[in-house]
Amino acid sequence: MVPSDLDDHYESRRVNFSLRTKSIRTARQSASSISLKLEGYWQYLRLNKTILPGSKLIRTNSSNNNISPTHPFSGAVQLYLDLKGLNKAKIFHSAANRACSYLTHCCEDKDLTEFNRSDATAFRDYLVAKGLAIDDVVLDDEIPHLIIQPHPWRRLKTNGSQRTIPLVGFSLWSAKQIKKNSTCQYAFPRYIRNNECLSNSASAAVNKWLKTFIPKECSVHSFRHSMRDRLRAVECPKGIIDQIGGWSSSDVGESYGEGFPLINLSYWLNKISI
Repeated sequence: MVPSDLDDHYESRRVNFSLRTKSIRTARQSASSISLKLEGYWQYLRLNKTILPGSKLIRTNSSNNNISPTHPFSGAVQLYLDLKGLNKAKIFHSAANRACSYLTHCCEDKDLTEFNRSDATAFRDYLVAKGLAIDDVVLDDEIPHLIIQPHPWRRLKTNGSQRTIPLVGFSLWSAKQIKKNSTCQYAFPRYIRNNECLSNSASAAVNKWLKTFIPKECSVHSFRHSMRDRLRAVECPKGIIDQIGGWSSSDVGESYGEGFPLINLSYWLNKISI
């Protein structure tokens, strides 16, 4: 039911829509998540309706006006963590705070209504200069991991391609070498030109090097097939396999929520690490 004090924002007192699942367990989880989101949105609406006592006396153009913003970005981040971070692992909170700190460092902790196009442009340039590509290799966390996400110089094929993968075995060793020998914002600067990722050139170079080690009919893409087979061999759950490889699932219920935590992914990857 829509709260009575917010009736003017809705055409109906009831919020009804399909959760698109036949699973009672999945429906309950989805309903709980949606309920939290609605509560957060309703609180936002109430704050906007609140009249500040003595607001007519405030000098809007005064340089001495030190009143805190009504809806600072940091407050929105905290609200997000309060709503979505309940019972989540420590890494969920640290990752969110780290990502959001980039914006406040670049554009300051402003009121949400004060961000504009120039801030977006400045933030884009900041991200490129900051070098988030090399920062995608996170070694100082409880579970070292790699963040696969889009950048101005590199897009991802699908939403499922964006993911976080624990680093174990030789992948962890390799990540340490990349981080240790990094001299710029890119992990592999050889394949970045004019702010564009030359992914085809990178694949061709790896395939050429692999020719002396693998069968003729195989390529760098074969590693994805091999990864899936090796995880199957240790009886890893399908949902975790899909999340590690960035494969989309036909199960609608698996699209809900934040996915498996890093510690779960790390457990299964360690079973097949080299």
